[in-house]
Amino acid sequence: MDLTLFDPTIPARPESIDFAPRPKRLNNLKLVLVENTKYNSKTILLKLFERLESRFQMQLTQVIRKASAGHPIAATDIDGCVGIADIAIAGIGD
Repeated sequence: MDLTLFDPTIPARPESIDFAPRPKRLNNLKLVLVENTKYNSKTILLKLFERLESRFQMQLTQVIRKASAGHPIAATDIDGCVGIADIAIAGIGD
């Protein structure tokens, strides 16, 4: 069995992150929802979408369901969003 220890006295190495550009407007965006399997996560996200659709005419293109709240989004799901989504919203539920 391998054991990884973290030493909090060692300075962290800075990492740069390339964030996706933010849209300049909210009208007519294609939306992907990411729900994490927690109770009410999907319900809350769909209710939020209803409001976004009504106010900004957003279009829901996909709902992704993660394996669990503690898991990241699968790489295949991320790849599947390319070209079909302008933004994604993740929900936590509970």
